Amino acid sequence: MWGGELLVGGTRRCARAGHLWPVRLPGGDAAVRKPWRMARAWLHALGDEDPAVPAALAEQVPRAAWEAVGALVRSGTAAPETTSAGRLFDAVAALCGIRSAINYEGQAAAELEAACDRGERGAYPMPVVEEAGANGAGGEPGPSGGAQPPIVLDARATVAAVIEDLGRGAAVGLVAARFHGALARATAEACALAAARHGLGTVVLSGGAFQNRVLFERTSALLEAAGLRVLVPRRLPPNDGGIAFGQAAVAAGVR
Repeated sequence: MWGGELLVGGTRRCARAGHLWPVRLPGGDAAVRKPWRMARAWLHALGDEDPAVPAALAEQVPRAAWEAVGALVRSGTAAPETTSAGRLFDAVAALCGIRSAINYEGQAAAELEAACDRGERGAYPMPVVEEAGANGAGGEPGPSGGAQPPIVLDARATVAAVIEDLGRGAAVGLVAARFHGALARATAEACALAAARHGLGTVVLSGGAFQNRVLFERTSALLEAAGLRVLVPRRLPPNDGGIAFGQAAVAAGVR
């Protein structure tokens, strides 16, 4: 299940050039409604198969439910892999104690953005790697043909740093800001790498994650500093409506 992708191409040919590190989506849609499930999935991705319930969630998530979701993550039953940026935001929001369950789509991410300390300019690590075997992923076909190793934004180090800072008693606002900084830097680095690979000079930032002003402003500033032209949706919605328009554009282009 996609959601945090680097796509290269246009209306006639498009390829998936990169993505976030894949993790399990335990319970499918249930993980969207309950961000704590994504916190559990990301803890598993760090190599901890039986983590304790984080302190920020201890009063909100029963131990039995935590263990049941852990079983889904370990087995892969009803837990497809996802590279969704939204689900990464959910995990961090849950770990920070901001939101363990949502009332509307995107609530956890919006509240994590609102919590940011706007004066904090630091960033957690989020390595950008080129691995032909990243988490089982094979090479990705390029728009001009031939296999290219996927560009992977490895957020495991980011989540580990979030947990470490929270454990030291860091303010949630600082943690939220550093998380946004990590994703902005990694996204800009990955886009610059993809552009260099394919001889491109324009980057389009779209999707729900870029309705986040903190993430958008930091990412676009870094891309422009790297000499890339940045486009954003203005006359089209960045979410499903934009996808529908894009599908129509591709269908027209194929003809």
